[in-house]
Amino acid sequence: MELIQTTSVGAGGASSITFTSIPATYTDLWLMVNVRSGSNNDTLFLRVNGSTASTTSAYMEGNGASVSSGSSTTNTFVRFGTITSAASADTFSSARAYLPNYTSSANKTVTTDYVSENNNTTAYQTLVAGVFPITDAITSLTISNTGGSLAAYSSASLYGVKNGSGGATVS
Repeated sequence: MELIQTTSVGAGGASSITFTSIPATYTDLWLMVNVRSGSNNDTLFLRVNGSTASTTSAYMEGNGASVSSGSSTTNTFVRFGTITSAASADTFSSARAYLPNYTSSANKTVTTDYVSENNNTTAYQTLVAGVFPITDAITSLTISNTGGSLAAYSSASLYGVKNGSGGATVS
């Protein structure tokens, strides 16, 4: 894995974090996010190449008291999970996304896992599998939330994964 870029939100917050001009020199992408929102129960989501095409996704989510699951074929994004970090000061939630074969001419798949944190009794853990109906190489990723802004010091790091580039062998 090689770090492509890290972005942090400055004072006052931001509407989104976007990675652009993603190089086509890797086989897969790995995205790591630490986020805080100004309000509770927002949904953190991921959009690829600015596309407004409908995605297909399925999720499982638990909150310590109950479990839910569902699917969508109408959203223009793939969700990470429910943000609850606004309930506790200086607390950030974590998310990861893995996008294999991001330069192929096939539709782009993604798996995400998300854990909210709020130092309270309700926190969410969410697993999502999704498909973006995009056959072009992924050149940009945008992380946003349904409630508007991402709080100051939220950050995201994008890594490129090179398969078959040498390294250890197992025998």
